[in-house]
Amino acid sequence: MQRVVRVAGRSRGDEPSLRLKNGFLARTMKEEIGASPDSRLYVTTAIEDVTKQILAAFPKNSGDAARARLITRRRREMIDACEKAGGVRCVVASFFEGAQYLKITQLEVRDIRLVYAPPLGIGNFGDEPDNWMWPRHTGDFSFYRAYVGRDGKAADPSPDNVPYRPKHWLKSSTRDLDEGDLMLLAGYPGTTSRHKTATEVGMSAQSGLPAGLRYRTMLVNTLRERGKNDRAIALKNASRIAGLVNYQKKYTGELEAFKRAGIVEAKRKKRRRSAARSIRSSRPRTMPRSRNCSRSSPKIAGRRSATPCSRGSTPPRRCSRRPGSCTS
Repeated sequence: MQRVVRVAGRSRGDEPSLRLKNGFLARTMKEEIGASPDSRLYVTTAIEDVTKQILAAFPKNSGDAARARLITRRRREMIDACEKAGGVRCVVASFFEGAQYLKITQLEVRDIRLVYAPPLGIGNFGDEPDNWMWPRHTGDFSFYRAYVGRDGKAADPSPDNVPYRPKHWLKSSTRDLDEGDLMLLAGYPGTTSRHKTATEVGMSAQSGLPAGLRYRTMLVNTLRERGKNDRAIALKNASRIAGLVNYQKKYTGELEAFKRAGIVEAKRKKRRRSAARSIRSSRPRTMPRSRNCSRSSPKIAGRRSATPCSRGSTPPRRCSRRPGSCTS
């Protein structure tokens, strides 16, 4: 899996703001322009389950806070050991609310160059009114080329670097789509909140989302004000503002959905139903009466005979002379 993060065109003598408006195309590799210095391409090379190491034995009587600190320390130590060789970035990710931990090793490519970016009218078609709406039509994409050293390892930007050649890649088809063709949406794994408890969802609705919305609104206004009379600052802040505005609309929509769909109360009802099922399942069940012995036995010579048990019963049983009774 590969992804590029925090990439923006860098000035190469021409006007950067025109590049943002009119788009960019490098017709040859020499015309490619370097991305921002902190741009990275991460190529996942290994995923290892390290749950046992992270959740190994804890000191006796250690509380939640001490346990959390120890888990954090173990994760940091594992990351430091993984990145010691250099050229890679490692992360110990938590899954299922801390029930599983995976160590993910990624090749960190540092020489990223812009090949193509669409004009603003295509890349931001519909702008914010269309954002988070369906259907949405926009050409929000760019092409980059990643470079590494001649030994195939990550290297700082240099004219001597060569294009990175991955071991695996997806091939793009140029043929027309037909009805019924399979379509896949590729993306990098993210997080989900669908398993949050009712209390956690309530906290998000009451404080988390409103606070995040206020912060982003304040920051967007500040950044726009700083770039109002300075085109260079406006260009540098363009990507950041777009990301902040993106989440502004997302958080606003989530808060509206909480109220309109009653998400918090629905979570509470689900929790009550789950608790009721747990209580029912924990109650001891009444064992059915054994049918290995008959309730009555035929009379033989004026009295009842011993009631026989069925063959093959487990554990072996014997019957008393009292009809209909069995003892182990």
